[in-house]
Order: sequence, then C-alpha cells, then structure tokens
Amino acid sequence: MLAALKGNGIDATALGNPITGTLVATSGSTAGNALDQSLDTLNAKLASSGVTLAQLTTTLLQNRPAATPSGTPSVALEVALQPKAATCDAFRAGGGELMLMAAGEDGTWASATHVRTHTLPAVGTVGATWKLGAVKLLTDTVYGPTAQSISESGNTITSVDAVNKLTTRNAIVNFTGPVTRPETLYINAVAGNTRPGYGWRRPDVGVSTRDGAIVNVSEFVTLSLRGTGMTAVVLPGTTPLGSSFVVSVAKP
Repeated sequence: MLAALKGNGIDATALGNPITGTLVATSGSTAGNALDQSLDTLNAKLASSGVTLAQLTTTLLQNRPAATPSGTPSVALEVALQPKAATCDAFRAGGGELMLMAAGEDGTWASATHVRTHTLPAVGTVGATWKLGAVKLLTDTVYGPTAQSISESGNTITSVDAVNKLTTRNAIVNFTGPVTRPETLYINAVAGNTRPGYGWRRPDVGVSTRDGAIVNVSEFVTLSLRGTGMTAVVLPGTTPLGSSFVVSVAKP
C-alpha cells in the first residue's frame, strides 16, 4: 500500500508502520509530525480527485498483486488519484480492462481502450445487440435521442476472407420475417488502413434485401471497449446534422 501511494506523490515509506506509529496532529501553530503531514497530503489528493477514502481503500485492495478478479468495476490507482475532470471518466471492467470515456462541451464523444487485434469470426457466427443512438445536437427533435433511441440489431456471418481482413454477413433490417441484407465488414482495418481493434462497414449502393427491396448501406466505424460487451459506433454524415454516435451492447 505504501509503495502504491508513493507512486502517486504520497511518500510515507520512512514513517514505518502507519497503523501502529505515533500520530501527532497539528495544534494551533504547532505543526504535526511526519505521519500527520502525510495524511494531510492524502486528504488533499482525495479532495482534488473527487475520490472518497472508502473508494480509495477498495481500489488499493483490488489492485494489490495478490488480488483476484471480483467482477466489480474499478479504476486503476494511478487514475483514481488524478485531479477529476467534469467531462472524462475512466473505469475498469470486471475482467481488469481500463477504458476512458470523454464528452466535449460541443456534444462530441470520445472513447479509448487498450489496443487489441480482433480474431475473425467463424462462418455461421450469430451476433445480437441492443443499440442506443444519438447525434451531435442531442436536443434536436428530429435527429436527436428521441428519433434514434434504443433499438436492436442482429446478423449472421456468411463468409470470411482472412487475407483481406473482411467478413460478409446477413444483417437484419426488419425483424418481421426477418428481412436481411448483405454487408461487408472489415476487421482490424478502416477504409483500407490497418487499425487493430477497429471494425469498418464498407458503404455500398444498390444492395438487394431478402424481400427484393433495393437499399444503400451506410459506412460505420466501430471500437470495442474491452471486457465490457460494449462497442462504440460512429456513422459518419448519416444525418443533416452530421455524424451519429451509437453504443452497441451485446445481448446475453
């Protein structure tokens, strides 16, 4: 614990055992001893980071070398004691993966996760997700969250091309039937450029659905948030207001 705190600017290693050591608190103009000053530093760190002592204790326990995964999300200690930001959150998934989510004052969103190279799915793999969508101007009544609220999606992989890092799939466009359409999804690549961890749906025009309709397939870019079952999806220029943002959650 002392080593972890030292790495975050709170050096109490020279104080011996903080549990059994003598604490002399500040009194009037008389300064407290070294242990008291270390506790004051810790208190200031907690205040600036917006973390409570109970949260810090939980974080220390979950990040100790001998800890076993608890299934309870937490942030890493080096993140927990950083000054808090009103528009950025970091969290650790139950499996230990650390993610960042940020919201800009102009309504934009950003997400970050550790780099990972995805494996291509097998033919016949079925995907099913819930989606929550929004656009840049969240207060807009036509293209805002009311119009693009919770929906579901599903698809089945029909072919895999390992050389070109792509799959084709039948994606459901209408669950009555259901009605599907073919789509091409690149894995670990975006528009011909290698991007480990990303996915890219190629835009296509004049695509035939299962019921004979002719539709266009819009482009999207995906980034899976490791260990959460969630994927951030951006559809560039899909509304008159600009790009739309979707959070896709895998169904259990």
